[in-house]
Amino acid sequence: MGWSGCPILLPGSRDAVGVFNVVSIRAKARQKPQRIWVKGTALDRAEDLLRANGYAEALRPAKRRLPQPADAAKAFRLCWATVLLSRRKQQAQTRERAEAFAARRPKSAFGYVQAANALEKPGDQRAADELYQKAMTADASALSPWVLRAQRLNERGEVIPALRVLQTAWTAGKNKAVLAIPMCNVLKKQGDHARCAKLLGEALERRPTNGYLWAYLAESRKELGDHKGAATAYARAFKLWPTKPELRAAQAQELEKAGDIDAAEKAYRALTADDRYTATWHFLLAQFLSKHRPEAKGEALKEAREALRLPDRGKPAKQAIQRLLLRLTDQGREE
Repeated sequence: MGWSGCPILLPGSRDAVGVFNVVSIRAKARQKPQRIWVKGTALDRAEDLLRANGYAEALRPAKRRLPQPADAAKAFRLCWATVLLSRRKQQAQTRERAEAFAARRPKSAFGYVQAANALEKPGDQRAADELYQKAMTADASALSPWVLRAQRLNERGEVIPALRVLQTAWTAGKNKAVLAIPMCNVLKKQGDHARCAKLLGEALERRPTNGYLWAYLAESRKELGDHKGAATAYARAFKLWPTKPELRAAQAQELEKAGDIDAAEKAYRALTADDRYTATWHFLLAQFLSKHRPEAKGEALKEAREALRLPDRGKPAKQAIQRLLLRLTDQGREE
């Protein structure tokens, strides 16, 4: 996220009240000037998160200020230009700025990584690998060169070398919470969901509040046929990531597959209770009631009609709702 870590200061003071997460520029009309929109996290919330995740030391004031290099402004402008050009897909210019930054900051992984990322042609693979290797050597603590190099190998179909790179980083004691996701992306290609679940379990021992890891673990358990375990993991993921109701929907579906019908119904009903304007949740509840609650056919019919009435982003397909409505209507006539 852009600008993460930059303080939000009170006007005319040096007092920080928050931390920037997103800075974006929007224009309402071509003739009107662009407006900058800033989003961030309140500083007290950031402090709570740091303490909860074992980073309380980061809140202590530094004993001394770091020296400011004479070329700090030039290095920052090169860094910013590299990111901007990369987002614009201007690869040649990106590489030029990235290499210029690497020349100024040879002990930073950033310049080498950005230069490697800008090499997209098949003939550039060896040069990109060399740049990733330089990044690993320049900054032994940096994790991005390992992950991005493995990602590039995986995209080329070189699954075993990609896994070897990530396994080396894992064994070296690098951040398992970050490594677990790309490692699982590679392992999924091999169908090794059991190993993926094991790695995610180890990562969650260190980062039990990472909702993304819980969601990945749920997917692995689902592929292994452990529907009850998948439902538990989806529930944890949703608790940590409440802006993703699809996680609760997945939990409900896994509970249903596990045969825990009462718990599944509770989860399906929670979806419509929390958001009655999304057609998908009404459809899923109607479908569930039609399968498991024969005494609730009237309610199922009502939910299906509500799903058909509401707009949705293509899910579920209107034809699927209509088929469910037709089936419920026919059952009502037979009775």
